Amino acid sequence: MALSLQHYCPAFFASLSSVEDAMHRLQAFGGLDKIEIALGEVADKHPSHAVHFGIHLLHRHCDLGEDEVMLVNGNATVPVQRADLARASAHNVYPTTWALRPNAAAQAQFVPLEFAFVKSDSTDEMGAAHPPLDPTFARDIASVLFADGMDAVLGLARVKPGQAPVLESTHGRANIVLPITLLKSANFSTIEVLWPLSGLGKPRERPRMCIAKCVTEEGKHKPYHIRWDPPN
Repeated sequence: MALSLQHYCPAFFASLSSVEDAMHRLQAFGGLDKIEIALGEVADKHPSHAVHFGIHLLHRHCDLGEDEVMLVNGNATVPVQRADLARASAHNVYPTTWALRPNAAAQAQFVPLEFAFVKSDSTDEMGAAHPPLDPTFARDIASVLFADGMDAVLGLARVKPGQAPVLESTHGRANIVLPITLLKSANFSTIEVLWPLSGLGKPRERPRMCIAKCVTEEGKHKPYHIRWDPPN
C-alpha cells in the first residue's frame, strides 16, 4: 500500500461535517478574514511551497466504508476500496486534502483525507504537481490554525498554480468536476471552500475565486461547490 494511504484514518474522515455546517462553523470562528494576514505571511515565508497549496474548508459529501477512500481520477472523485487498488496503482496515489490531527498541537500532524490517482506515464508532470508537504511549511500553517482554534474547521489542499475555478457537483457518492464557465452562476447560492495560499493577505481586485454552490434539484438539496481543480 502507498505510504500516503497508510496514514489515512476512516474515523477522521467520518467526523467531517457537511459543507453547509462547515461554513457555519467557520463563520462562528470569525471567518477566514480573522487569520488571512497570518496565513499570507506564512505563504510569503514559503513561496515555493505555498503556490501548490490552499486553505480548505473541511467537509464531506458522503459516508465511506472502513476500507474506502475518496479518489480523484480525471474529472471525477469516487469512493474506492483500498483493497481493490492494484499494487502498481497504489504507488501512484497522492493526497489532495489534509486535516490536522485533533488535540495534537505539539506534533502539528496533517492527516490525508482525500487522494488523487496520477498516471504512471506522467512522471515528470507528477513530480511538479505533487511536491511533498514540507514539514516546516506545514508546521507554520498549523501554528496559525491552532492559535485561533480553527484546526477543526480548516485544513490544507493541493492547488494548481493559476488554475481556473471549477464546479464540483455531487451525484450520490460521486463528485463530478465541470468548468464554471459552462454554468450560470446566478442560478446558485454560494459557499467558499478553498483559498489558494499565494493569494491570501494581499490586496485583491476581485473576490476570492473558490466558492461552494448549493442548489435544489427535483425537490432534493444537491450540493455544488467551486474549487481549484486537483492535479491529475
